[in-house]
Amino acid sequence: MTVLVECYPDAAVLRSLGVTKRQLRHERCKGEVVKRVLKLDYAVGVIDEDPGSAQPRDLANYDEVQADGGLRLLVRRGSAERRLIVVCPRLEDWLIRRAKESGIRLQDYDLPSDPHRLHGIPHYEDRQSFQ
Repeated sequence: MTVLVECYPDAAVLRSLGVTKRQLRHERCKGEVVKRVLKLDYAVGVIDEDPGSAQPRDLANYDEVQADGGLRLLVRRGSAERRLIVVCPRLEDWLIRRAKESGIRLQDYDLPSDPHRLHGIPHYEDRQSFQ
């Protein structure tokens, strides 16, 4: 199985959850993830919801089958082996919300508790404090 991501922080989170480097494939943006999922025989794409921004047209061909904890699982109509996991509303907001719910203070790890500030840090996923 191939897992497609739009950014390196997505890849870092998935690696911490046990997805191997070999399974991961980094694409440039949400639209590329959605296109690539369609081209592969069996693939899962991980994308941010990004409310208020333009959405790939092919998203209209997916149905939500499950939602929980700020994640939505979408399956392509007529092609159950093509799936998307949508992080709501975007990865940084989701990470901060999950940390708060778990009693983790991001300040203790030298990370901001504001999603826009976290998103603005280049390659925050490479910081020792993030790992």
